[in-house]
Amino acid sequence: MKRFYKSTFCLAFLLPVIVGVTPEQPDSSVTTIGIYGGSGSYALISRGCEDISKDEIPYSEFSCSVDHRFKKSPVRLGINYHFFTCEEPIEVYNSETYFTETHIMTKRLSYIKPYISNEAKDMALGFGGKFFIGRKNEVNFGDYFQPQDFPYVGFLRLGRADQVNFSAHLNDQTLFAKGGLMTARMNFCFPQNKGSLYIGLDGGPPYDGNGFVCGLDLNLYQNIRIETFGRLGSSEGVSENAIGFGLKYQLVGH
Repeated sequence: MKRFYKSTFCLAFLLPVIVGVTPEQPDSSVTTIGIYGGSGSYALISRGCEDISKDEIPYSEFSCSVDHRFKKSPVRLGINYHFFTCEEPIEVYNSETYFTETHIMTKRLSYIKPYISNEAKDMALGFGGKFFIGRKNEVNFGDYFQPQDFPYVGFLRLGRADQVNFSAHLNDQTLFAKGGLMTARMNFCFPQNKGSLYIGLDGGPPYDGNGFVCGLDLNLYQNIRIETFGRLGSSEGVSENAIGFGLKYQLVGH
């Protein structure tokens, strides 16, 4: 199994070379530092044989990232830290009243995601992993697959990064406010590197249902950029909406 994952990783990372895509080699190295914050809610659904229980779980999150694009190289290295907290109802039995009471408990989740990508002009592929800090199973995202159970990160871009392109994201979003486990987006870049806009669909934990995602990235001043993004969705009548903001600064080398 390890040999299979290793072979798949090597094949995917070399795919731009195999299909003959010309690597994009910038004249200068670029280091990007980003901080992000968001909040929203997801549906915690428990589906039984005869009934269904559902709760709207509010959450807030914070993320920071650093990545480096090497001079005259298509390779980018990066790392992302994600902190997530939510208010989850739990059932507690009261031995004095002999009744079950509902209490609200704050739960937390944090991890880092190192990654590497091979970026060409018309195509990009990236892979990485997820490493948890502290307890990884404290947060419950429903009856089915948990994000904690999938430690891999993936990214694919088809088309030029400075024009219209398609991108697919697997567990690599900086925040859940940008999308769930899997996200597919169309990205539209503004002329003269003034910013970009994306729209797309997502699915998978932490959300129970599919949703619509969108975001706007604007170049404010020289190497400073701001992001705003959000998600719209629901499941079983429970809101699964989110909104977030980000700030990025680029350090250009020589």
